Amino acid sequence: MPHRSVLPLLVTVVLALMLATPRLALAHALLLRADPPPDVLLRTAPARIHLWFSEDLNGSASRVVVWDRHRTVMNARGPALVPGHPRELEVALERLPPGSYLVVWTSVSADDGHLLRGSYLFSVKVRGPGPSLPGTASSGGGQGLPDAAGLGALFAHWLELLAAVAWIGSAAFSAFIFRSFADRCDPVMAGIEELRLRLLLRVSLVVLLSSSVADLVLQAYSLAGGDWGSAISTTTIRSIFGEQYGQLWLGRQALGLVALAATFATSIREDEPRGRELAVAAGERGSVSLIAPVPIIFGIIYLYLLAASGHAASVNVGTIEGSHMYSAAIFLDWLHLLGVALWFGGQIYIALALIPALLTSGASGGDTPLFLEILNRFSPVAYLSVALFSVPGTFNGAVHIPSWDAFLESVYGRSLIVKIGLVGIMILVSIYTVYILRPHLRRALAGPDPHLVVGSRGVKRLVWWLRVNPVLGAGVLLATSVLFFYPVPATLSARGQQWSQVALPGVTIHSLAVGHDHSGLVYAGTEQGVYRRARGGWQRVLAAQTIWSIDLAADDRSLVAGDEAGDVYVSSDGGQRWRHSLVTNQGVYAVSSRRGSPRWVLAGAGGGLYLSRDGGARWERRLRLRQSGGAAFAWLPGSSRVVFAGVVAGGPGGSTTVFMSRDAGESWHVFGRRLQSGGGVMSLAFTAHGQVFAGTMGLAVWRASLAHASWIRTRDGMPPGSIHGASLTVVPGRPGTLFVGTLGQGVFRTTDAGRHWSNISEGLPAGNTAIVLSVRYSPLQDALYAGTTDGVYRLQPGERD
Repeated sequence: MPHRSVLPLLVTVVLALMLATPRLALAHALLLRADPPPDVLLRTAPARIHLWFSEDLNGSASRVVVWDRHRTVMNARGPALVPGHPRELEVALERLPPGSYLVVWTSVSADDGHLLRGSYLFSVKVRGPGPSLPGTASSGGGQGLPDAAGLGALFAHWLELLAAVAWIGSAAFSAFIFRSFADRCDPVMAGIEELRLRLLLRVSLVVLLSSSVADLVLQAYSLAGGDWGSAISTTTIRSIFGEQYGQLWLGRQALGLVALAATFATSIREDEPRGRELAVAAGERGSVSLIAPVPIIFGIIYLYLLAASGHAASVNVGTIEGSHMYSAAIFLDWLHLLGVALWFGGQIYIALALIPALLTSGASGGDTPLFLEILNRFSPVAYLSVALFSVPGTFNGAVHIPSWDAFLESVYGRSLIVKIGLVGIMILVSIYTVYILRPHLRRALAGPDPHLVVGSRGVKRLVWWLRVNPVLGAGVLLATSVLFFYPVPATLSARGQQWSQVALPGVTIHSLAVGHDHSGLVYAGTEQGVYRRARGGWQRVLAAQTIWSIDLAADDRSLVAGDEAGDVYVSSDGGQRWRHSLVTNQGVYAVSSRRGSPRWVLAGAGGGLYLSRDGGARWERRLRLRQSGGAAFAWLPGSSRVVFAGVVAGGPGGSTTVFMSRDAGESWHVFGRRLQSGGGVMSLAFTAHGQVFAGTMGLAVWRASLAHASWIRTRDGMPPGSIHGASLTVVPGRPGTLFVGTLGQGVFRTTDAGRHWSNISEGLPAGNTAIVLSVRYSPLQDALYAGTTDGVYRLQPGERD
């Protein structure tokens, strides 16, 4: 196939492959599950903490510490891997008195050496204040800016990649392309090329070795908790070099040192006298003849060890039993790195060795066509390299990105978008130089005045564009390093997941409540009353008119429900027996019991916000609302006094704002400013970081905080038009993850505190146009429930232990 038709075809293939639909494989040792789970209230104290991660762990380096409110360590002994389960970590606990406890974990991957930290709270019998832990990320992959050590490690990894690419690509170009023209080269040009190449290799190898050492030192520093004394301790060093990552690092260092020594080993060939004279003049006596294969062979092995030190080692694709060193995933990652080295490294060689040799040598007019011939010889190698790195690169992206949503929302996915964009620009630059500039120069050389081509504007333009691509390539490698350091968070919506109906088909579900300490417990408020799921079955426990709202206390027995007739129903035995009282004749749209005091009940109803201090026997209106009613409540996490209420308008002039109480509903005042809520606030939710979200009637979701009481709308990723945020729910332990159920647009999810939303409605009735009146997340099941006009649906992760 002619070259002219090859490159456009490759461009099409590359872009198609890069946008291929992905499958799931997690990078880094991410926390997938915990027992006890985040934010749970337990009736009895647990005997141990059990954590599940996404990769095999370095058992000697991974940590779990449990603190009480005074930061007293409650571990009975040190953490240990569960025998036979290298992805599970367990620690035994002392006897825990009632209160709240903080679990602080550190995971170190045995495969790629990456370190992640996180923390979460759980409570025993009562919820109380837990210890604060400034600067500790919550469970997940950490999508914010890295600290100084993390930033330094990322920069060091980028330098190592850049140096490895320059080393291997330059050595291969010189040995297999430039040397094939040695008998036609001007001797001065050949000598300068060899000097420039030798310098390029030595600088690359020194940078590579130095950056690799810096990366390891910074990793030891992070592993030691930011203490330089502990970073160089025997324990830290043993934990790093006791696993595959540290052992492969030693192998890489040995290869780099031997390759560096090889650049000083062999004398220059005697058949190039002018080049030898230049070498002697430059002080390079007894230096390398770079036709020697040592730098190339060792570089290829180095790339394989680098691939085996990365995410590919944890991908269970074609893995040989009992080994993380040999697998199809590592082989494909190695091909990807090899393709990158040949293409990017070859262009680095052109910019830093070939072009300076041509210009410095004062080449005659005959060198310009030779230069073009050398570039033409490189073109097929470039085509092959593009294919070589794009196909495995597509595999790498596919196995590490669980969904299109993750592709758009995670740092990993966005960095991959940047990488693809830069590669696309490089391909366009190559098309311009190969199909426009170089043919133009060849035609000029074939004309009557070929000597005018030397130093012409066309040659200078070609040289300028040939120097652009290595700069873009450095950006590609920087994006690659970001991919290496930022995992895709282990969120709910993996590819292939969809909602499934679990109960009450054909029934409209207005509200849901899930168990705090019983994983199978779910309540549903419907047009026919209240249904309860326990031990795998559903049964109606209350026959009543339309139940608008349900609230389940932390004891999993105290239940409150409000109906459209204005009654509030209260049960203290999980729905077996009920008593009810009339609050107002305008309907009760929201109910909530005080944390730790289930007899203290709030009701949002037509005409105001109501309070009962005796379990619903008597009611008192604490805030009068004209032409409006209370529609939602949300308690500040960890507080039994600070509560927010959202109200909706029932007529002209009605209130449509958010109110706040600091005394558990005794008194109320307007919270925040700049909220545009359309017809009112239908739902509220607090995150662990003190951010409050409001689902509005028609104007999507808004965000504020106690520290900055100014509302900001967050609807990026949602379709245009009216968005009714009927229900909100958060995921404990992942402060940036929320879900909102809407009236006619299904369910949306955010993993970055509302900066971007994505629709996750596949499998719901009517899909993206589903009416979802309630969403609730169950930490015990790690599942999301949705109440729709066609029953109860559940979204639960697939590929989880």
